[in-house]
Amino acid sequence: MICPYCRSGMEPGSLQNAHRLRWAAAQREPQRIFDMIFADEDEVELPGSFENGSLVPAYLCRKCGKIIIDCNES
Repeated sequence: MICPYCRSGMEPGSLQNAHRLRWAAAQREPQRIFDMIFADEDEVELPGSFENGSLVPAYLCRKCGKIIIDCNES
């Protein structure tokens, strides 16, 4: 994959977490851990589960430090 920011080659890999990963809008206040069990309508839940953790395919650009992920389960 080619980085859309600096046009360098990107390295395939994954984002990993012991719990779910979720995107939330920047203007929202951070939620407490116990309030994060259920996703709100405006959030994007990434593949994985609270019990089993998350492993999301991602591409890293080491030149500019960007990570690209696909929010859809494949």
